[in-house]
Amino acid sequence: MFTALPVRAECWPLCRYVTPVAYNYAQLALAQWRSEEQQSPMIRFSGARFHLAERWLVGLDAITTLDPKDEEHLGSQERYSVQLGYRVALDGQWDLVLSSGMDTLHRERQSELAPMAAVELRTRLWEGLEGEARWAGHDFQGQWRSRQVMGLFYYLTPRVGLGTQVTREPDEHAASLSLRLRL
Repeated sequence: MFTALPVRAECWPLCRYVTPVAYNYAQLALAQWRSEEQQSPMIRFSGARFHLAERWLVGLDAITTLDPKDEEHLGSQERYSVQLGYRVALDGQWDLVLSSGMDTLHRERQSELAPMAAVELRTRLWEGLEGEARWAGHDFQGQWRSRQVMGLFYYLTPRVGLGTQVTREPDEHAASLSLRLRL
């Protein structure tokens, strides 16, 4: 279904597989969590995705606050995750990625390790414009908590993209601006 192509001059060794969207990237985003009662300080989302093989992907993510003194808000927590994903091509424009992994949550000088699972739908809307929708569930303290993310990314050059994402969790949401660098 997928064919490995020779590496082109504009493509580094990690992006040699035919896919509708860029899976080999590093990302940095700024956001602010909001709920009905409060608003967090600015937080930083960072992460990377890359191919292990034609269908297998690895994801690394971190969420940290830009104001570590603020103990009240969700943004004061630090969350790190590692995921292994399996990519299924639905057609030439759409991919489905099924992932599982582990999350660590650090807050109030305590750390917690939790399993996570995710389903992601990604597409290329037209040349340079990519869309994604993701549902992830995390089992912290024996209770599943879900997160939905929708995003659009436009690549200004073959390697640099700008985008926006909306993230929803129960009773909270965030909007972020992102910078992506294709690897």
